[in-house]
Amino acid sequence: MKTQLITLTEYCNSNKIESTFIHSLMEEGLVEVQVISGEEFIDTEQMPTLEQYARWHYEMKINPGGIDALQHMLNKIRNLQKEINYLKSRLHLYE
Repeated sequence: MKTQLITLTEYCNSNKIESTFIHSLMEEGLVEVQVISGEEFIDTEQMPTLEQYARWHYEMKINPGGIDALQHMLNKIRNLQKEINYLKSRLHLYE
């Protein structure tokens, strides 16, 4: 599958967000920015995640460090939900 890239400038202009926000997410390890011939690009597969982070930041005033913590907590919740579902299915074997 071929990777599709969009320039950071184009992404920021079309979504009305600041490139400094993307750079701060990059510093937290939440997104990856590729540099090709001196120009910064974002993989289009990251766009849904970036949109979610932008909503959290601009609408809820959550800083990039808070976004990192929130994302970590959401991942833990998803993993716990999977474990609960697995344990429920195992429990049904014994009923």
